[in-house]
Amino acid sequence: MPTDDNLSPRRKELGERLQQLRNATGVSGRQMAADLGWSQPKISRAEAGLNLPPTGDIRRWLDYCNASDQHKYEVLALADEVATEVVTNRELNRGGHAAQQLARIKHDAEADRISIYQPEVIPGLLQTPEYTRRLLLLIGAATPDVVAESVAARTQRQTILYDEAKTISVVITETALAWQPWPSSVSREQLDRLRTLAALPNVDIGIVSREQQKKAPTSNSFVLTHWPDDVMDVVVESLTAEVTITNRPDVDVYQHMFTQQQQYAAYGKDALLLLDRVTAELD
Repeated sequence: MPTDDNLSPRRKELGERLQQLRNATGVSGRQMAADLGWSQPKISRAEAGLNLPPTGDIRRWLDYCNASDQHKYEVLALADEVATEVVTNRELNRGGHAAQQLARIKHDAEADRISIYQPEVIPGLLQTPEYTRRLLLLIGAATPDVVAESVAARTQRQTILYDEAKTISVVITETALAWQPWPSSVSREQLDRLRTLAALPNVDIGIVSREQQKKAPTSNSFVLTHWPDDVMDVVVESLTAEVTITNRPDVDVYQHMFTQQQQYAAYGKDALLLLDRVTAELD
């Protein structure tokens, strides 16, 4: 999840190269966007290295700027290098876990659709403060002295749920709902929170039951973010790092996986029945 504060040198260089090519034409970002049929933010975020356009759009950029064959080769090679980037948790958290959460707000600010698949825990955007607090302490993402700050930052991120200009689609497994390494009161409050959020007009929460999990394809958790102008990325978290994928064929693989999981998930009244079942089985 690249932001201004944790961009890799290569991603920064790519943005700067694109900006230099546009500046050499004497054309403003706004005019270039209009000529190519793009939005102005697509230009500015690409030049800042925040959101990389698909390779086809980078080729259009190069052609528009009458880039030399050498410049085209160098820029496309650089774009290929940053299409899949790994940022360690040390780098992400160098300003503190709370700062990382606030950086995600910037990442999502102009997005129009966010799709989340989470088979293990409740996704951060849907967590109650107490669930967040206990989870961060359990996995060691925050220490007791700063966990309150991290919880507040994650809660601030959740304001995106109430922006009806954005669609939030989430698929969670019943296994994730039933995971309970803490008192049942924490889980009950969390499940009630999901019932409330499921009623929001722009939030879709699907639940893959334990019966359907036997049939559904397996996958790690991931977040797929879609901005206007067909710009997308996928963020995949491991125990020690975060991978950001912008290469379109790879992004499409995750998009297909999310669509598959949706087909196995229950929605509406059926999802509420699954929430009731998990609640009834809490210790």
